Amino acid sequence: MCVGARASLGASVELALLFTGGGRPPGVLGARLIRAFLAKRLGGPEEVWTVGHDAAGAPFALREGRSRPVHVSVSYAEGLVAAALSTASPLGIDVERLSPHGADGALADSFFSEPERAFLASLAQEERRAAFFRI
Repeated sequence: MCVGARASLGASVELALLFTGGGRPPGVLGARLIRAFLAKRLGGPEEVWTVGHDAAGAPFALREGRSRPVHVSVSYAEGLVAAALSTASPLGIDVERLSPHGADGALADSFFSEPERAFLASLAQEERRAAFFRI
């Protein structure tokens, strides 16, 4: 069973989520989600959209007869496929399964700014993990 959700994040950015329950391979679902999403939001049947990668490896989509590519991003986690598209600029999306092993101080020390680390340190232990993943 698949369940979907969509959100607009501004004039040029759209987000779609597909909750899959873990059935089909995520790559197949991601490509299908992107094409369906593009067709619904920007028009035309799914078949007129081609998804590719530029020289730097960034994904994009191009519609027959359209000169400007649409920037796209897809991410997978257990039971979830997320897709984002932008008509204005490159973007990236990432979804991760929450794990108690990922929210540790060593990662925060390596990748978070001083204000972010101070914010985490100010929280009670039970709030810290959720806040870690929101940052």
